[in-house]
Amino acid sequence: MAAVVFLDSGDMTRAALSRSMARFIEARVNEGRRVLVRVEDERKAAQWDQFLWTWDEQSFLPHSVLGTEWPGDEPVTIAARTPAATPGVVLVCLDDVPPDELLAFDEIYELVDRCSDEGLERSRRRWSAWKATGRSQEVRKDWTQAGSQ
Repeated sequence: MAAVVFLDSGDMTRAALSRSMARFIEARVNEGRRVLVRVEDERKAAQWDQFLWTWDEQSFLPHSVLGTEWPGDEPVTIAARTPAATPGVVLVCLDDVPPDELLAFDEIYELVDRCSDEGLERSRRRWSAWKATGRSQEVRKDWTQAGSQ
């Protein structure tokens, strides 16, 4: 099983971090991948839904918000709960979701949020929680470069 990859935000602002995450998700879609963006609640799902419509005037990420089952053909799904893992789906976890809910995914990305002390503390808790599952972890600092995997 592949490592959980922690994407280090470095010294980005909150706005730059959100745009970089959208570009990262877009790069996975451009590779022909489907992406599940996991957030902690419906409010954040609605925020990401709105953001993905407006984040770049030159780009559009076809997406949907998860209802009761996986949506049709949209390459990006935003979810406030974890559906059953589907082969080939990339998981991008943006919030404090128990790793036990995510273990079935083969490719997992977690965000190291350095925009606030709370975000950094959450990232440290996430690292420890993943370590407790026995799944290997790695940190990637160059993930904002175009097409970085």
